[in-house]
Amino acid sequence: MAAAPVNSHSQAQSEASPRTEHAVTASKADDAQGTANGADTLDNPHFKDLQRSLRNAMKKLNATAKVDAIVAENPGKSLDELVAEKIINADQKAQALKKPALQATVAQIEEQIAQFKNFASHYEERLNSQKTALEKAHKEELDAVREKVRAEATEAHQKDLRQRLLSLTKFLCAAAAMRRSGDETSPESRAFEGVLYQVYGGSHDAVSSMLKLIDGVDEKVVSVEGETLEVTYGKVKQTSEEYAPGGATEEVEATATSDPTLANAAYTELQDGPLDAGATAPNEIDTSAPQTEVPPPAQTLVSDAANQVAENSWEQNAAGSLESSANADGWVEVPRDPAETETGLQATPASVDIGLKNNPTVAETSAQSDETVSVPKTQSGDGFEPFADRANLQSELIIMALAADQRKKILRVLMISLVLDLISFTFILPLFPSLLTFYRSQDPSPTSLLNRVFHYLNAYKNSFAKPIDSRYDIVLLGGALGSLFSLLQAIAAPFIGRLSDKYGRRTALLCSMVGNTLSVALWVAATDFRTFLASRIVGGLSEGNVQLAHAIATDISDESQRGSTMALVGACFSIAFTCGPALGAALSNITTVAANPFATAAGVSLLLIVTETLYLYRCLPETHPRLTKLNFGPLRAEETASSTQKTNNNPAASKPDSTMPHKHTNNPALLNLLHLLFLLPFSGLEFSLPFLTATFYAGSTASPSALNGRLLSMMGLIASLLQGTVVRRLPPLMTLRAGVVACAISFFLLARVSSLVGLYSAGALLAVTSATVVTSLNSLGSFEAREGERGLVLGRLRSWGQVGRAAGPLLFCSLFWWVGREIAYTTGGFAMLAVCVGVFTTLKSPPVGSATKAVKVKA
Repeated sequence: MAAAPVNSHSQAQSEASPRTEHAVTASKADDAQGTANGADTLDNPHFKDLQRSLRNAMKKLNATAKVDAIVAENPGKSLDELVAEKIINADQKAQALKKPALQATVAQIEEQIAQFKNFASHYEERLNSQKTALEKAHKEELDAVREKVRAEATEAHQKDLRQRLLSLTKFLCAAAAMRRSGDETSPESRAFEGVLYQVYGGSHDAVSSMLKLIDGVDEKVVSVEGETLEVTYGKVKQTSEEYAPGGATEEVEATATSDPTLANAAYTELQDGPLDAGATAPNEIDTSAPQTEVPPPAQTLVSDAANQVAENSWEQNAAGSLESSANADGWVEVPRDPAETETGLQATPASVDIGLKNNPTVAETSAQSDETVSVPKTQSGDGFEPFADRANLQSELIIMALAADQRKKILRVLMISLVLDLISFTFILPLFPSLLTFYRSQDPSPTSLLNRVFHYLNAYKNSFAKPIDSRYDIVLLGGALGSLFSLLQAIAAPFIGRLSDKYGRRTALLCSMVGNTLSVALWVAATDFRTFLASRIVGGLSEGNVQLAHAIATDISDESQRGSTMALVGACFSIAFTCGPALGAALSNITTVAANPFATAAGVSLLLIVTETLYLYRCLPETHPRLTKLNFGPLRAEETASSTQKTNNNPAASKPDSTMPHKHTNNPALLNLLHLLFLLPFSGLEFSLPFLTATFYAGSTASPSALNGRLLSMMGLIASLLQGTVVRRLPPLMTLRAGVVACAISFFLLARVSSLVGLYSAGALLAVTSATVVTSLNSLGSFEAREGERGLVLGRLRSWGQVGRAAGPLLFCSLFWWVGREIAYTTGGFAMLAVCVGVFTTLKSPPVGSATKAVKVKA
């Protein structure tokens, strides 16, 4: 009875969808077969077990199809009835009862197979990704190893090449020395002459002989006469190595020395023929045509044969070699001795001696006497006679290389010392109001010097129609002290420049530093206004660092370097004026001496000055071309040589000869006038900025000092960036024109400005002016100064500028109070336009490098 519900249920189910069930079963069987057939790609034991279980379950499920068909043919009968009527047997009944379980098993197995396939797919993707990454890393590693091996091979090849060339150079050096010794009969001398004869042959045999010498083979050397000597190429190489000064090893490259015989012996290596499309390079072998070797003439002396071969080779190639040197890429201009224009290719040993004597570094590295260093006068037929001219160039190249390094060192010393000096100088700028207020409170007596000065200032203010706020009294007094300092500078600058021309830049600069030290020391001890005023007077009369810095910059630079060097000097100003006032204001808040609350700032300023003085004394050499032993720049060799020769012959020649005509590109008097006319309104504009910013905060409690500080800091930062990047790369006349135009625009902008945006815009234009104009004028002035009067010319230029700085604040502020801001700045703008007209119409760009002769030597 318990099986009846099952049978009824099975019967109902069979009657409901017998055909559909058969279709589903057949479909699943096909799917199982397809799965089994398409799963060959997954070679996994677990996957194969699942496939096997699915096939078995499908076979059992397919076996129930016959029972289902019988049940469908006997509707209304249960399985038990069919068994009783013997339509189906007991096994078929059992199969029909197991069908739901088989279907569930098939579904479960199919789900497991699908999950396994999904897992296998993800695993394969991950494996492929890792494989790709490993292949890429392996490829990069192989590329890196390949590049490393290639670089090591290249380095080893270059090292071997340098060592081989070094052996050849040592041989040439030793051969030249042996020839000068006069030994012509010894086997070694004959062997050297024989090798020289073969090397100078200019044929394939010459190349073979050179390789034998470099490799040091045991083959015996053939003399000039054709006799086989007992000396081998290896012995010649060994002798050359032993002769090399200092025992140079393969790890040490040959260093430049002052021995001119090296230049003589190596001249044939430097001299090349014309390299056109149809010619071969000096280090290549021309296989297109056989070499025609010039036979040596009949010889009576051993050493003459190689000389004659070299001379013949020189005469054949001399015409084209210099032309190829002038047209080849990678060649640089170097100066030539003026004597060469008269003697052509004849040697001028005197100029070489002068160049070496002026260079102590070169002289110290040579262990030979002056007679040995000088180029010997050659006899007729000496193969080295045409090479003496190249010895002069070799010496000049050595001097230029050493001078370039020395120039960098001097420029570094100059920049560091100038920054220290200007930072110390700018400490006091933000302290003027507090200093004068302190001194006024210390001595309130109406008869005191400070109060008498204030009395005269008030009388000057009262002469104007408009009332001037009393809070500007301190500002006016600070401006008066600044004008006094500039006036003293105008008086002292020409004298300091003349002293530097006579006694040297270093001596004049150290004397100036003594005065600066005394000035700051007086400020440290200044507890009253009289001492402080004495400090400013001493400082104004002794401050020569700036003009001497320009003179030194002129000494160590040629025309092509002049603008960039002057821009670096100007950058020191911008750096100092950006940092110095802020440091001075911060130090003023530290009180160490009750009698002088500003002693801390003054003490640090004194420390900077003393440090600068000691640094200059220790590290700065003399740079005056007449007094220095080292030439700077490609144009200095000729100047110093001629100057030294004149001084040796006539001591009075050290003074600048004012009677000699000197053609100026820009007249120094014109530059002085433009400097004065520019600084007259510009310094007044700078001094009037505190009064201008006060108008923006009229009626408010905000302090204009903060705005002044931000404005000046922005201007200093922009000027520093311009001088360090743009100004030093442009011609001085171009930067001068840009600066005066920017200044004129800023004047007209300040006349109408009514917002902080306009004020900062005008400040940016003024920063351009600060970065360009004075630096460019000094650069142009340095071009117009002769060697013996640079200090004087630059001193006069600074003197005229300081006159403008002294008078500008007084005149412009008077105009500011008398007619108002708009008219004052508009008038200043028109004055600056007049300066623009003068700059654009009267000044010319100086020719750079016009004195350099177009002679080229391989770099």
